[in-house]
Amino acid sequence: MRQRLAATIGAIVSLGLFVLTNAKRLADAISLIHLPHDVEELLTSMSATPILISYCALAIGLSCLAYLIISHWRAPDALKDDAAPLLTQGPELPPPLSAVALQTVLWRVSQKEWGCRPFYDRRDPDRMEQVEQSLHRAAQDVRKKALEGLLPIWARHLHSRQFEAVPPEFWRNHEFDSKYSFGPHVDDVLVKATHTLLPGEMSNVRTKVWTDFLTSKDIVDVLWPPFKSQ
Repeated sequence: MRQRLAATIGAIVSLGLFVLTNAKRLADAISLIHLPHDVEELLTSMSATPILISYCALAIGLSCLAYLIISHWRAPDALKDDAAPLLTQGPELPPPLSAVALQTVLWRVSQKEWGCRPFYDRRDPDRMEQVEQSLHRAAQDVRKKALEGLLPIWARHLHSRQFEAVPPEFWRNHEFDSKYSFGPHVDDVLVKATHTLLPGEMSNVRTKVWTDFLTSKDIVDVLWPPFKSQ
């Protein structure tokens, strides 16, 4: 929210500066426009601003507009009313005793039951491709639910033993590397930035902000009902 407000103010100020510093040039180019003498003197004085500053203001304004457009396009859908009960155990609470690792959850969502992880068989590439695609879809779905605030996630900072709530906003530009999770000897998740929003972030590498991700087993079963054999 604060980033959008800052971007909005930045776009208005910088684009306004560009327009004012170029208004006299525009008026001169369009001979049909006749400005009052006082206004013309003011615009003439502002037009004396170095052209580099003027176009830097334009670049900043366009960058702010691009950020607003992208952030609006990536905004999560509104929460449904029937999902409200799931938020009673929100991420602001300590991890419950039934908390499970996200690597386990990815396979649970993919295979629709706990403890089911297909044997990695290189001799059956078609089967392995289907399993990998299913795991990829599961990783996308888990990220979506976390971004919407439906799936509470806890983790700890690299140099801390205390688990804390991971803000849903974190998942706006972070995702799971499902190919990493598909490895036969992997027991954790690789969370990486899709694009950078803050200084110091690097895209497509493991995040250095959080580690050891956990979530609620009970909420997983509500969001993704387990498979029931007939």
